[in-house]
Amino acid sequence: MTGVELAVAMVLASSAGGALGAMNAKARAWKGFVIIAISALVTVGMFTLLNVDNEILTTLGSIIIAGIVGAILKMSPRQISIVIIGAILASAIAAIPISLII
Repeated sequence: MTGVELAVAMVLASSAGGALGAMNAKARAWKGFVIIAISALVTVGMFTLLNVDNEILTTLGSIIIAGIVGAILKMSPRQISIVIIGAILASAIAAIPISLII
């Protein structure tokens, strides 16, 4: 599995977790999917252009961007936090089968 395929699989898995988190937070699932997908894409683009290779900084940047996108979509902070938690849990769960494929 190439790096691009791995990145796409993780973005899809975390976005699906964001959608499940949004449904759990009594919001529309597409909002959770969009929040996480845009956050991941903007974070990767921004830190690639800036040539930053720090996992902690990337994670914090992604969470901040997810909060901004969620606010633009008129979600409450509680809903945004549940979306982010859903994305993190889905990423952790998806990492297991993805690591077995590699």
